[in-house]
Amino acid sequence: MAAFEGATNSLQKYTSKRWATNFAERGWLPVKVSFPIMILCMFVTSPLLAQGIPAQLRNKTIHISATFSTPMMGRSGPTVGSQISTGIIYISTLGRIFVRDSHRTKGGGSSAAEKAPGETRWRFVGGKLVANVSAISGAVLLEISFDGSFQSCTFSGIVGHEGGKSFKWVGVNGTKHESTGSSTISGASCSITEGNGL
Repeated sequence: MAAFEGATNSLQKYTSKRWATNFAERGWLPVKVSFPIMILCMFVTSPLLAQGIPAQLRNKTIHISATFSTPMMGRSGPTVGSQISTGIIYISTLGRIFVRDSHRTKGGGSSAAEKAPGETRWRFVGGKLVANVSAISGAVLLEISFDGSFQSCTFSGIVGHEGGKSFKWVGVNGTKHESTGSSTISGASCSITEGNGL
């Protein structure tokens, strides 16, 4: 899958101290963004993790989307790559996670995929859905948090790369890219509906 982002000099809170510690131990510099990056090629959930998903989220569909832009070097010089990403996450009555995601670039490139339980990277941890997406250089951590009644949600994330290295990823058309700065995010959204929305 594709994933974009830049990085800052300070470690910022994302989902847990453990994740922050892992970034620090690896010498990675993370960046918190209002949406988080790319959606995902995902993996999840063991039966134990599935059992941890609350009843309020079962037989529900979570819809996430955002548009993000990242500066990079194009064929004719510096440019900004822009992409619209959407994801549909269905949690079954048994707490199993199914995912459909799609990405479309301003240049007309697109990709789409469906992931069954055991193939996605989404997990339910600490009352949130989280995913860790590795890139060529760096990684993206995604988070979906919920209100107390699990009726509404917020999509957020963090992207990091090793100190002294730029963030590198594979685009939707299979081309490798390298960021020259931080991404900007717009139009982030997250909503929950009843039943199977796939």
